Amino acid sequence: MTSSMTLGRPVEKTVRRRPAALARFGMVLAINGGRYRVRPIPCDRTAASRCFELRKEDETTYHVSQHVHGPECDCPDFIFHRAGIDPAGCKHIKALAAYGMVEPTRN
Repeated sequence: MTSSMTLGRPVEKTVRRRPAALARFGMVLAINGGRYRVRPIPCDRTAASRCFELRKEDETTYHVSQHVHGPECDCPDFIFHRAGIDPAGCKHIKALAAYGMVEPTRN
């Protein structure tokens, strides 16, 4: 008689699970050929009405927040080239605005 049990050790089932870091993200955006996982994050409601984390496959992370004057991003393009100059914002803001997740700058 053959037994599938070994003495002293329970038989383990193989369960495939997504890594914890990926399980927290629910949406993937393709922005200019790059893939970003997007998730809402807590934010100080006195400063911003909503905040999002965008994480690239190489773990580069950017944060976009919605303020009364419009959205802001902490990416270098927004900080050095678009803040206060380009009301449409950076590619991260444009992508989130396209899905209605942030509102464009109010003039």
